[in-house]
Amino acid sequence: HPLAMWGAVGYAGYVFYLGSQARTLRTTADQEVKKDLAKKKPGQKHFVLSAWLLAATTFFTFEGMANTYTRTGKLFPGPHLYAGLGIVSILAFMTALVPAMQKNQLWARNTHFTLAVGALGLFGWQAKTGLDIVGKLLGFK
Repeated sequence: HPLAMWGAVGYAGYVFYLGSQARTLRTTADQEVKKDLAKKKPGQKHFVLSAWLLAATTFFTFEGMANTYTRTGKLFPGPHLYAGLGIVSILAFMTALVPAMQKNQLWARNTHFTLAVGALGLFGWQAKTGLDIVGKLLGFK
């Protein structure tokens, strides 16, 4: 689970980068930049990889809760659990914005971007709190 979490942090960062590149492609006036980015197809890559991010994040959130409950008979409410649930909720909301974004609704794009920044922050917090848990399990704290 900890390795999957750190992989998800890096993957989420890459998906965010692709989204920002897609935004640059749409908004830049520099034709050379536009031409270069168009070849890389960041929007299509962002669309596909973000779908996998949502699927994997949802799966590992519930897998983590099921694993904890199976081993201990209870869940431990706290930052790690809340961050995981928050991430899944934010990613689902971001996905719900896609139809409006495909209709070039600027409010949806801006909301999507703002939520992405929040999700990245929660991914970082999730990874940090996960390391704290691993430390406790290994007797470091």
